[in-house]
Parts: sequence; structure tokens; C-alpha cells
Amino acid sequence: MRIFALIAVLLMLASGALAQDRPWQRITDPTAAQLVAGFVAPAPEYSSQFDWGFGDQTTRDVMGATLDHAKSLGVQAAFVEPKAGKSPYLSPGYFDAVKILVEEARKRNMRLWFDDDGGYPSGFCGGKFATDRPDLRMQGLAAPQRIAVTTGQQYSYKMDAATICVLAVNRDTGKAQVLDSSTGSVSWTVPAGNWDIVLPRWQFRSGSTHSANGGSPSLLDYLNPEADKLFAQWTFDGYKQAVGDEMGKTVLGFRGDEPHVSSNMGAFNPWSPGLLDEFQKRKGYDLRPYLATVAAITIGTRGGAAGPELPTPDAQCLGLQAVDYAVVLHKGDWERAKTWQDAHAFNTPAGLMMTLTEHPSGRLPASGSLFSVDNPAPSSRPSRRRRTAGAS
Repeated sequence: MRIFALIAVLLMLASGALAQDRPWQRITDPTAAQLVAGFVAPAPEYSSQFDWGFGDQTTRDVMGATLDHAKSLGVQAAFVEPKAGKSPYLSPGYFDAVKILVEEARKRNMRLWFDDDGGYPSGFCGGKFATDRPDLRMQGLAAPQRIAVTTGQQYSYKMDAATICVLAVNRDTGKAQVLDSSTGSVSWTVPAGNWDIVLPRWQFRSGSTHSANGGSPSLLDYLNPEADKLFAQWTFDGYKQAVGDEMGKTVLGFRGDEPHVSSNMGAFNPWSPGLLDEFQKRKGYDLRPYLATVAAITIGTRGGAAGPELPTPDAQCLGLQAVDYAVVLHKGDWERAKTWQDAHAFNTPAGLMMTLTEHPSGRLPASGSLFSVDNPAPSSRPSRRRRTAGAS
């Protein structure tokens, strides 16, 4: 027991020391003076970064020259996106090039972030799930098959690998019951009423991908822990083996694109072999009676553009432009510092134009007031004095 306690204490001390060594991994609340001191020449971990489309066709000399040029501009870090090269992404040749890149960055005291996949979105390992573990590819609910049956009919069905369950749905009430298929087949006598048989099914189906290795390979099954562990093994362990102790030093970490469960053929609901058991465990009831309804709902992304599709021929504002930019240094977080008040005041400085005469003629007094404001941060809107009835 004492040995276990000693190990636990050592682990806690080590994690505390690690946090001190890597402050960029922690949420901090620096003072304004500390920000000012590091603003002009920030540490490499906080530096601006350039986006680097990278492959093993890049020689060591070119890597060094690229990093030198960035550093001459005050940029001390790069975000590395794997692109097509002589060797496929995640191959030994690719990791050999990564190792050289990290060596060159370390010589210059520069930092690197890596995209967590060879293309986008994250989750296909450059196509390895499609080639090496096709059983762990993304799955989705297919359109369920619906079969009309009549009272007294003896319905039989032999289960196959793609059929999740067999449902008897009462058309009058909409309620579904799961028919017993534990023997691998279903035999059911249709009772009185209006009934349909519904067969919820799954299929291998993936969101769209764009791979550095070419093509549009399938994503992994995001909902399958085995697939997630394999993604980490192929990706993160592969980098760790290539760069060794520079992970967490020269290599700060990884960034990923969003998970994606829709395709060019339309949106779909994801499925996974362990979903029913996990749902029962978390929610406390059986999901199967609702699968016909769920499969009919598409929860994917929007079908059109992100904004109104209106012609805006002058929207690019070509030519020389002048803008005002402000940096506000404050204590605490933005809510306590009320930085949004500074933003409003900067973007729309307060101004007041008013007339104190009934009709728009005559001379204005040197000063006057229609109202007073005691709010320290009012949000102004155009306003005018209401005219009396009969006034022009």
C-alpha cells in the first residue's frame, strides 16, 4: 500500500512539474504588464504560425530555408498539414521526413503543430481504415424496408448481418414492438388490426473525405472505441515514435478537423455495432422500437450555402482599404473587464444631435437636455422627440 501511495505522489509531482514546464498547456490569467512584455516578441509557443502544406518531397535544405524565412518575419511556429508527397501519409517515408523537419525546427528554437490526418475531415488516417481495417469503417442507418401484412398472416423472416431487428408497427397507433429474433429468424402471426413489418438496417457509409493519398476513403466508425484507439495508434503513436522526446517540446501537439457524418449523396444517421447496448446503459430503455423513426430523420449538415445567395459584385472591396484596429488590455476575463463596452464604444462612438424647438427652424440653444443617462455603458439607438397631435 505504501509503495502504491509513493508512486501516486511521484506521479502527481511529475504532472505538476510538467504543467510548470509547459505553461502554454494551461489556462492562464496574465497581468496587463505581463502581456505587454511578451506582446512584441512572444515565446515560440505563443507565436503566430504559418500554414505549411508538407510532404516528403521537401528536402532538408528547403525545410531549413522555409523556417529561416518565417523566423525573419517574426513567425516562430508552423501548422503542418500533410499533403501528397513521394511517400504516402503515415508511411515510413513520411515519418522520416517528419523527423528531419522536427530536427530543423529544434535547431532554430521553433515550434510545430501537426494536422491529425492527411486531408480532411479528421478520421480516415489517409485511407488506412479502408485498406487495413474495413470492418471499422463508418456505418449509417439505411432506409428501413417496410412490408404490409394482414390479419392472420404467418410472417417469417431469416435475419442477415445488415438487419438490426424486426419491428411490428401498428399503423393506427404508430407504436412498434420488437419481434423475437434470438434464434436467427422470426415467425409471427399477425394479430387483428393494421400492421406493417419494418426492417431497420445498417450499411457502410461515410462522410465525404479529401485524402492526401488520393481519393475519398471512408472515415472510421467514430462511435466504436476500437476504431478510435486504432486511429490514435496509427497517428499519435506514429508521430511519437518518429520524433521521440521532442513531442511536447518542439512538437506542441495536434489539431483536427470536425467529425463529419454527411456525404455528397446526402445526410444520414451514424450507426455502430455497440450502439444499442451503450444506449440501453446510458438511457435505461431499448432504442430498437424507435429505429424506424430515427432512420427517417436526416441530421446532417445544411444543404445549401452558409448565407443568403445574393449577387454582391462589389463585395470584395478591391483596392486599398483603411481600417481602425484596437487592442484592449484588461484584468480578469472579458466579462468581468466589460471589454464588450469598449468594443461598442470603439465601433459606434456616441454622438447626439437634437432640436429643442417644436418646428425645425430658428436658432438652437448653446446647450440643453431631453433626458439623462446614469448607466455606465449605455447602448445607443437613434431617437427623436415625439411630436404632439396636429403639429406639422
